[in-house]
Amino acid sequence: AISTYWFGFYSGFAGQQFYNDPPLQLYNIVYTALPVMFIAIWDQMLSRQVLANNPIAYREAKGKAFTSLKFSGWIFRSFFHGIILYFIAHYSLDTNVASNDGKTHGLWYMSSIVYYAVVLLPSSFIFLELHTINALTIFALWSSFASVYLFTWLMNQFIWINFDLYHLINVLYGDMSFWLIIFISTLLPILIELCYRALYNELRPSFNQIIREKQLILAQYDEKAIENIHISKEDEKQWINRKLSSKRL
Repeated sequence: AISTYWFGFYSGFAGQQFYNDPPLQLYNIVYTALPVMFIAIWDQMLSRQVLANNPIAYREAKGKAFTSLKFSGWIFRSFFHGIILYFIAHYSLDTNVASNDGKTHGLWYMSSIVYYAVVLLPSSFIFLELHTINALTIFALWSSFASVYLFTWLMNQFIWINFDLYHLINVLYGDMSFWLIIFISTLLPILIELCYRALYNELRPSFNQIIREKQLILAQYDEKAIENIHISKEDEKQWINRKLSSKRL
């Protein structure tokens, strides 16, 4: 939606459609559905045994999964990512010649590139949210990546599905600028997000993150003892006092 908004400034908000209908309809129900469902069902930051040994983890996580601050943060990300995805494609293609016959890039050419990036970026971001990586989550992520390339390619083979897409994807896949723009426009937001999360987790780690880090350290020495990890009362006191001090500041 945000990339369509930026396109409005160049189309004079004339109502010109930016994305093609068939791929757009499949965005939520096919391309980005599986990673969300698989992670919601199987992903867990801490195991049942660790949570049973550290009941404070429940109290610290209560009411923090979705707050107004987190909501505002994701809204800001959507505007920021929309700027990156749209304008990298817009200024990279600009008036460049698309083929040897001298034809320039058209609207559907550019919008298809932006659309691919819009699908790949959130699926890549979901990988950053993972706490448990297994065969199912890997399958869900790769199926999301593969589906957008496969289904859009199938659509462009038949003129009766959509005239505007007919053989357009074949041209895209043969254009090196398409792959380069996709790579840069998806990699840049991920690198920025990784830097932000590394800094935030270093300065203000959550209680669950502290337990998780202790698990990873303990795993290097004794894998069997991971489930029995326990935060002592003294550690709990220090954690609570640090939280109270940060709130006063």
